[in-house]
Amino acid sequence: LLDMKTPGIDVRPIRNAVGDSHFCEIFLDDVSIPAANLIGAECRLRHLPSGVLGAERGMTMLELAERLANAGFRWLVEDAPVDDPIVADKLAQF
Repeated sequence: LLDMKTPGIDVRPIRNAVGDSHFCEIFLDDVSIPAANLIGAECRLRHLPSGVLGAERGMTMLELAERLANAGFRWLVEDAPVDDPIVADKLAQF
């Protein structure tokens, strides 16, 4: 366990295509971790966070896909120029 304000810890946001940042990368550069702060054997659990975060990232992608689908549906229903024959033809192809 570390205080995130410890010198040598660099936290950088991971931005998605629309600029949102739900996750971050954490870099440790010559950071000393006191033995009393270690949980379990050293380096034994270092791969655990990536598996846990992978599931969270997958859920975030589902949320973004749902938001995109809803926005597209709203556009189609509320704003789409369906009277335009070209747009109507393209929509019919789906």
